[in-house]
Amino acid sequence: MTRSTGEKSRRQSIQRYPPRAGACDDAVTALGRSLVHHGPHNDRAFLYHLDPADLPEVTGRLWAFAEERGYSHIFARIPATALDQFLSGGYMPLVRIPGLFRGEVDGYYVVHHRLTSGSERSGNDEVLAVAMAKAGERVAAGPALEPGFTVVRATVADAPAVASIYRRVFGTYPVPVDEPGYLAQKMQENLWCFGMVGPGGRMVAVAAAEVDTPVEFAEMTGFATLPDYRGHGFAASLLRVMGRLCPIEGDKDGVCHRPGRFMPGQHHVFQGWIRLCRGAS
Repeated sequence: MTRSTGEKSRRQSIQRYPPRAGACDDAVTALGRSLVHHGPHNDRAFLYHLDPADLPEVTGRLWAFAEERGYSHIFARIPATALDQFLSGGYMPLVRIPGLFRGEVDGYYVVHHRLTSGSERSGNDEVLAVAMAKAGERVAAGPALEPGFTVVRATVADAPAVASIYRRVFGTYPVPVDEPGYLAQKMQENLWCFGMVGPGGRMVAVAAAEVDTPVEFAEMTGFATLPDYRGHGFAASLLRVMGRLCPIEGDKDGVCHRPGRFMPGQHHVFQGWIRLCRGAS
């Protein structure tokens, strides 16, 4: 996939699907050639695609964008080459990811607490730290799946089952993941869905990987388990399998050879990430 093709795909998806009734009213907005995911429920703007052509003005434009909408927090995923410009604009680094961009340039997640500082901040940072520590421990432990359960990659035909789980688990979500049509469309684009299938063929837990082919990495999100099946480590099992089976265009063997790590997510307590490798040994 070329850069221009990737850009076209991203922009075609902007505000393509309205949120369902009662869901978070999230949207994707273009700032120049860069893209921002934002919404009032999460009280934040997230710059998830930075186009270098928008530097250095984008840091100020992003702040003004959040101010206009009353968002308290701004997050951005940026290459190391843009870090100094964001730091000078009042952003603080949250985490550095070696080789995030095409395996060549380190990536950073940075934050600007626009309206809060110090003791005025909520306890979200502490909650995230605890959640990531526990999640890391579970993944490292690697409990074996219980007999009768297996992880599969969901197909378009599975969209109704995946949507049904999301509908039951999430009261709100930034995009209409409870609609089979939406999931089916995204699964044909850049969304890889995985399901935990139990005895009788029932899907009881799901997760998704949003693959960014031009940047060559994937973000893991949308972990959901039906209430009666929680406490069995299904999310950790899904993440391990996703870390092995998320390919990108041009892979020789369709396998990702680097394990997932954990970091704060856009909408949930955490989401994993993996670097995608082309036929690495």
